[in-house]
Amino acid sequence: MEDKLASLEQALSQDINALGLSKPVSLQDLTAALHLKDQAATTDQSLSEFLQRAPATLIIRTYRASEQDSTETDALVGAVMTLAKRVQCPRLATLEVELRRALVPADFPIVAAHSSLAGAQPKLALVEFGGRYYQPGASPPEVLNRWEVCEDLARQLAERSLETEKGKYAHLSREAILEQYLQRLFRTGWGADEEMKWVVHRTAAMLKWPVPKEAQFTPQ
Repeated sequence: MEDKLASLEQALSQDINALGLSKPVSLQDLTAALHLKDQAATTDQSLSEFLQRAPATLIIRTYRASEQDSTETDALVGAVMTLAKRVQCPRLATLEVELRRALVPADFPIVAAHSSLAGAQPKLALVEFGGRYYQPGASPPEVLNRWEVCEDLARQLAERSLETEKGKYAHLSREAILEQYLQRLFRTGWGADEEMKWVVHRTAAMLKWPVPKEAQFTPQ
Protein backbone atom coordinates (compact mmCIF):
# COMPACT_ATOMS: atom_id res chain seq x y z
CA MET A 1 0.00 0.00 0.00
CA GLU A 2 2.84 2.38 0.92
CA ASP A 3 4.63 1.57 -2.34
CA LYS A 4 1.48 2.34 -4.31
CA LEU A 5 1.00 5.65 -2.49
CA ALA A 6 4.62 6.60 -3.09
CA SER A 7 4.23 5.78 -6.78
CA LEU A 8 1.10 7.93 -7.04
CA GLU A 9 2.81 10.83 -5.28
CA GLN A 10 5.81 10.53 -7.60
CA ALA A 11 3.57 10.62 -10.68
CA LEU A 12 1.75 13.65 -9.27
CA SER A 13 4.98 15.49 -8.57
CA GLN A 14 6.15 14.83 -12.13
CA ASP A 15 2.90 16.20 -13.56
CA ILE A 16 3.19 19.30 -11.38
CA ASN A 17 6.81 19.87 -12.44
CA ALA A 18 5.76 19.50 -16.09
CA LEU A 19 3.61 22.63 -15.71
CA GLY A 20 6.79 24.69 -15.76
CA LEU A 21 5.86 26.94 -12.84
CA SER A 22 8.14 29.94 -12.39
CA LYS A 23 8.92 28.79 -8.84
CA PRO A 24 8.91 25.06 -7.98
CA VAL A 25 6.26 24.04 -5.45
CA SER A 26 6.16 20.72 -3.62
CA LEU A 27 3.18 18.37 -3.78
CA GLN A 28 2.85 18.54 0.01
CA ASP A 29 2.67 22.35 0.02
CA LEU A 30 0.13 22.42 -2.80
CA THR A 31 -2.06 19.82 -1.11
CA ALA A 32 -1.97 21.72 2.17
CA ALA A 33 -2.89 24.96 0.40
CA LEU A 34 -5.79 23.32 -1.46
CA HIS A 35 -7.09 22.07 1.89
CA LEU A 36 -6.90 25.69 3.12
CA LYS A 37 -4.24 24.85 5.70
CA ASP A 38 -1.20 26.96 6.58
CA GLN A 39 0.16 28.32 3.31
CA ALA A 40 3.27 30.05 4.68
CA ALA A 41 5.55 27.87 2.57
CA THR A 42 3.77 28.71 -0.69
CA THR A 43 3.26 32.18 -2.13
CA ASP A 44 -0.06 33.36 -3.51
CA GLN A 45 1.64 33.90 -6.86
CA SER A 46 2.76 30.26 -7.02
CA LEU A 47 -0.69 29.02 -6.05
CA SER A 48 -2.40 31.26 -8.59
CA GLU A 49 -0.01 30.07 -11.30
CA PHE A 50 -0.69 26.42 -10.43
CA LEU A 51 -4.46 26.92 -10.50
CA GLN A 52 -4.18 28.79 -13.79
CA ARG A 53 -2.05 26.20 -15.60
CA ALA A 54 -3.04 22.84 -14.15
CA PRO A 55 -5.77 20.76 -15.82
CA ALA A 56 -8.80 20.34 -13.57
CA THR A 57 -7.99 16.65 -13.20
CA LEU A 58 -4.52 17.48 -11.84
CA ILE A 59 -5.96 19.95 -9.33
CA ILE A 60 -8.35 17.26 -8.10
CA ARG A 61 -5.60 14.62 -7.87
CA THR A 62 -3.42 17.06 -5.92
CA TYR A 63 -6.26 17.86 -3.52
CA ARG A 64 -6.84 14.16 -2.88
CA ALA A 65 -3.16 13.27 -2.52
CA SER A 66 -3.28 13.40 1.27
CA GLU A 67 -6.29 11.14 1.63
CA GLN A 68 -6.65 9.01 -1.51
CA ASP A 69 -10.42 8.83 -1.24
CA SER A 70 -13.46 10.23 -3.00
CA THR A 71 -13.91 13.54 -1.23
CA GLU A 72 -17.42 14.96 -1.51
CA THR A 73 -17.64 17.03 -4.67
CA ASP A 74 -19.03 20.16 -3.02
CA ALA A 75 -16.33 20.14 -0.32
CA LEU A 76 -13.54 19.71 -2.85
CA VAL A 77 -14.83 22.33 -5.27
CA GLY A 78 -15.63 24.73 -2.44
CA ALA A 79 -12.11 24.52 -1.00
CA VAL A 80 -10.42 25.00 -4.37
CA MET A 81 -12.64 27.94 -5.29
CA THR A 82 -12.03 29.58 -1.90
CA LEU A 83 -8.30 29.37 -2.53
CA ALA A 84 -8.66 30.56 -6.14
CA LYS A 85 -10.54 33.65 -4.99
CA ARG A 86 -8.01 34.38 -2.26
CA VAL A 87 -5.05 34.27 -4.65
CA GLN A 88 -7.04 36.05 -7.40
CA CYS A 89 -6.58 33.29 -9.96
CA PRO A 90 -7.34 34.57 -13.51
CA ARG A 91 -9.22 31.34 -14.20
CA LEU A 92 -11.99 32.10 -11.70
CA ALA A 93 -14.72 32.50 -14.32
CA THR A 94 -14.44 28.91 -15.58
CA LEU A 95 -12.65 26.94 -12.87
CA GLU A 96 -15.68 25.71 -10.93
CA VAL A 97 -17.37 24.31 -14.03
CA GLU A 98 -14.09 22.71 -15.15
CA LEU A 99 -13.66 21.02 -11.77
CA ARG A 100 -17.22 19.72 -11.67
CA ARG A 101 -16.93 18.51 -15.26
CA ALA A 102 -13.75 16.62 -14.37
CA LEU A 103 -15.67 14.87 -11.57
CA VAL A 104 -18.40 13.59 -13.90
CA PRO A 105 -18.14 9.76 -13.97
CA ALA A 106 -15.83 8.55 -16.71
CA ASP A 107 -18.51 6.23 -18.10
CA PHE A 108 -21.03 9.03 -18.69
CA PRO A 109 -21.74 9.20 -22.45
CA ILE A 110 -20.85 12.47 -24.17
CA VAL A 111 -23.32 13.01 -26.99
CA ALA A 112 -21.83 15.64 -29.28
CA ALA A 113 -24.18 17.35 -31.72
CA HIS A 114 -22.93 17.86 -35.24
CA SER A 115 -23.60 21.47 -36.17
CA SER A 116 -22.27 23.39 -39.14
CA LEU A 117 -22.30 26.96 -40.37
CA ALA A 118 -24.11 27.69 -43.63
CA GLY A 119 -22.14 28.74 -46.66
CA ALA A 120 -20.53 27.56 -49.86
CA GLN A 121 -18.08 25.56 -47.76
CA PRO A 122 -19.87 24.49 -44.58
CA LYS A 123 -17.73 24.73 -41.47
CA LEU A 124 -18.19 22.97 -38.17
CA ALA A 125 -19.73 25.25 -35.54
CA LEU A 126 -17.71 24.91 -32.33
CA VAL A 127 -18.45 25.99 -28.77
CA GLU A 128 -15.81 28.06 -26.96
CA PHE A 129 -15.23 27.68 -23.23
CA GLY A 130 -12.20 28.68 -21.21
CA GLY A 131 -10.15 29.41 -24.30
CA ARG A 132 -10.76 25.98 -25.85
CA TYR A 133 -13.17 24.84 -28.54
CA TYR A 134 -15.53 21.86 -28.40
CA GLN A 135 -18.11 20.17 -30.56
CA PRO A 136 -21.63 21.29 -29.62
CA GLY A 137 -22.73 19.17 -26.68
CA ALA A 138 -19.19 18.34 -25.59
CA SER A 139 -18.14 21.54 -23.80
CA PRO A 140 -17.69 21.32 -19.99
CA PRO A 141 -20.90 23.26 -19.15
CA GLU A 142 -22.98 21.16 -21.55
CA VAL A 143 -21.61 17.81 -20.35
CA LEU A 144 -22.00 18.86 -16.71
CA ASN A 145 -25.60 19.94 -17.31
CA ARG A 146 -26.50 16.66 -19.03
CA TRP A 147 -24.89 14.60 -16.26
CA GLU A 148 -26.74 16.53 -13.55
CA VAL A 149 -30.04 15.92 -15.36
CA CYS A 150 -29.30 12.21 -15.82
CA GLU A 151 -28.04 11.74 -12.25
CA ASP A 152 -31.21 13.32 -10.88
CA LEU A 153 -33.31 11.15 -13.17
CA ALA A 154 -31.48 8.02 -11.99
CA ARG A 155 -32.18 8.88 -8.35
CA GLN A 156 -35.86 9.45 -9.07
CA LEU A 157 -36.01 6.18 -11.01
CA ALA A 158 -34.39 4.32 -8.12
CA GLU A 159 -37.11 5.52 -5.74
CA ARG A 160 -39.82 4.72 -8.26
CA SER A 161 -38.44 1.23 -8.88
CA LEU A 162 -38.53 0.37 -5.19
CA GLU A 163 -42.16 1.47 -5.04
CA THR A 164 -43.30 -0.46 -8.11
CA GLU A 165 -41.42 -3.58 -7.02
CA LYS A 166 -43.94 -3.79 -4.20
CA GLY A 167 -46.86 -2.65 -6.34
CA LYS A 168 -47.86 -3.08 -9.97
CA TYR A 169 -44.55 -4.68 -10.99
CA ALA A 170 -44.42 -7.13 -8.08
CA HIS A 171 -44.74 -10.02 -10.54
CA LEU A 172 -41.63 -8.96 -12.48
CA SER A 173 -37.97 -9.58 -11.77
CA ARG A 174 -35.83 -6.59 -10.85
CA GLU A 175 -34.09 -6.74 -14.20
CA ALA A 176 -37.46 -6.75 -15.98
CA ILE A 177 -38.63 -3.74 -13.95
CA LEU A 178 -35.64 -1.71 -15.08
CA GLU A 179 -36.17 -2.92 -18.64
CA GLN A 180 -39.72 -1.56 -18.52
CA TYR A 181 -38.47 1.84 -17.39
CA LEU A 182 -35.71 1.86 -20.00
CA GLN A 183 -38.25 1.43 -22.79
CA ARG A 184 -40.27 4.31 -21.34
CA LEU A 185 -37.18 6.51 -21.19
CA PHE A 186 -36.43 5.81 -24.84
CA ARG A 187 -39.88 7.15 -25.72
CA THR A 188 -39.72 10.31 -23.61
CA GLY A 189 -37.20 12.22 -25.70
CA TRP A 190 -35.51 13.43 -22.50
CA GLY A 191 -32.09 12.58 -23.87
CA ALA A 192 -30.06 10.45 -26.25
CA ASP A 193 -30.51 6.67 -26.05
CA GLU A 194 -26.97 6.29 -24.66
CA GLU A 195 -27.81 8.72 -21.87
CA MET A 196 -30.99 6.83 -21.02
CA LYS A 197 -29.02 3.57 -20.91
CA TRP A 198 -26.60 5.24 -18.52
CA VAL A 199 -29.52 6.38 -16.34
CA VAL A 200 -30.80 2.81 -15.98
CA HIS A 201 -27.26 1.51 -15.48
CA ARG A 202 -26.75 4.08 -12.72
CA THR A 203 -30.12 3.22 -11.15
CA ALA A 204 -29.17 -0.45 -11.09
CA ALA A 205 -25.90 0.43 -9.36
CA MET A 206 -27.73 2.50 -6.73
CA LEU A 207 -30.17 -0.34 -6.02
CA LYS A 208 -27.62 -3.14 -6.50
CA TRP A 209 -29.99 -4.68 -9.05
CA PRO A 210 -28.99 -6.53 -12.22
CA VAL A 211 -28.55 -4.36 -15.31
CA PRO A 212 -30.92 -5.11 -18.22
CA LYS A 213 -29.10 -6.31 -21.33
CA GLU A 214 -30.44 -3.44 -23.41
CA ALA A 215 -29.00 -0.94 -20.93
CA GLN A 216 -25.48 -2.17 -21.53
CA PHE A 217 -23.27 0.37 -23.27
CA THR A 218 -19.62 0.93 -24.04
CA PRO A 219 -18.10 3.84 -22.07
CA GLN A 220 -16.44 6.41 -24.33
